[in-house]
Amino acid sequence: TYSYIVDDADRIATIVPSAAGVGKLTGYASAPIAVDNGGIEGGGDGDGDGDGDGGDTGAAIGGGWLAMNVGDATMDNTATSDGTGITMVGKGKFESSAQTFNYVYREVTGDFEITARLDSYTSPTAKNQGQAGILFTPDISQSSSNLLFAMSSKGGDGTYVHMYRLTAGTNGKTTQTAPTGSGDVYLKIRREGNKSYASYSLDGGVTFGAEKNKEFSVTLPEKLYVGFVVNSSDNSKTATAAFSNVKLNGTSLSFTD
Repeated sequence: TYSYIVDDADRIATIVPSAAGVGKLTGYASAPIAVDNGGIEGGGDGDGDGDGDGGDTGAAIGGGWLAMNVGDATMDNTATSDGTGITMVGKGKFESSAQTFNYVYREVTGDFEITARLDSYTSPTAKNQGQAGILFTPDISQSSSNLLFAMSSKGGDGTYVHMYRLTAGTNGKTTQTAPTGSGDVYLKIRREGNKSYASYSLDGGVTFGAEKNKEFSVTLPEKLYVGFVVNSSDNSKTATAAFSNVKLNGTSLSFTD
């Protein structure tokens, strides 16, 4: 006999992708024996997941999370984790012609809800082109004005917003409705079909304000890339943000394998 946990069937589409792929098993950073590929080097389609969709180009940081620069690969952005939370340093800005930011993300399939505590956000300028928040996108290989996304975030100007690009070449944002309470800040974003819903909490995640929602002009694929973003509204200065207590569909996530 052995003990086990029974997961709900409707969560299989989320659980399976989160545990699939490389870097998920501890103790196997390298092959235990030499690998003979018959002289063949490389392989796959260059995106790390073998399906040719332009995803998974980031560096693994543990727990199924990947880190990458979006918009400018030369940015000296960083992401470090203590296992339960993550601290990110990023340059760049959100603007109509381009998006540049530090991104720590994972794949999520189907409808979902993700929440996280925003422990801190320090920006060099008080502008809403700098953001710290939770962002999802259907294709991280896109850049500039073609990157479609939705985000629940706090701006460098101190406002909480639902920022989005629903159609290539256009940007938008709506200020999120202020909830009641005073305490730890929590951000939330969820996907329902082609819509995104964003809100935040000021009482430790007990009460969230009224959701702001937007619908994409294209049909979103089942698989999206979801994670944390930080930038500074300046391509030469850095902002720092820290996130913790991350939950996906009510299940806690860590940043360790």
